[in-house]
Amino acid sequence: MNDLDSDNPRIIKEAVNYLARRDKNKQLKMALRDIVENFRICESLAAIWAIVILGIMRDKEAVYCLLDVFESDEDFTQEAAADALVLIERAHPGSVVPAAIEFIERRIDNDPFHAKIFAVGVLGEFIDQISVKNFLIKLFEKDKDIQDFIGSVLVNTKDKGILELLKRSLVFAEQVEDNIATNEMKWHCYYLANGIIDARPIA
Repeated sequence: MNDLDSDNPRIIKEAVNYLARRDKNKQLKMALRDIVENFRICESLAAIWAIVILGIMRDKEAVYCLLDVFESDEDFTQEAAADALVLIERAHPGSVVPAAIEFIERRIDNDPFHAKIFAVGVLGEFIDQISVKNFLIKLFEKDKDIQDFIGSVLVNTKDKGILELLKRSLVFAEQVEDNIATNEMKWHCYYLANGIIDARPIA
């Protein structure tokens, strides 16, 4: 565990590989979760590597502490948590999606770190699920703050029925003279109408 604090890439790689293979060790998992829960006071990259290991382990008990990582402005840590959550959901369907939806719903009106963007990005990996798609459609209509980003996720459904939803948002953006939102919605409409995947990064 101490090697996760190292500045030596070789030592870190060996430590990550060694620890990740010990996925039956409950005490180890608890120790890794503890590092993640305290990532804000971690002065090294150990928290990121702990997140990576928990993802490799597909540790479904780590879901909530990984979601909490989104409540920060540490991009690399947030991205590592998003990747880990996707791995966990793929290995344990239903372990992440409901928790991510709940996480987003609690932050619709108050989200100082834009944590819900990363949670939406995780859900976007499972947009083929009807429950995810329906939730994001409702969220698109309800949450104007991140409507542009949700639109980029909905485009990946290739469901042309969503075009009307995007067009309504485009009309509104034009009426309030929001040039950025107008351009984004135009691209979303273009991508969806032509069956093009919007492959932009999470944030």
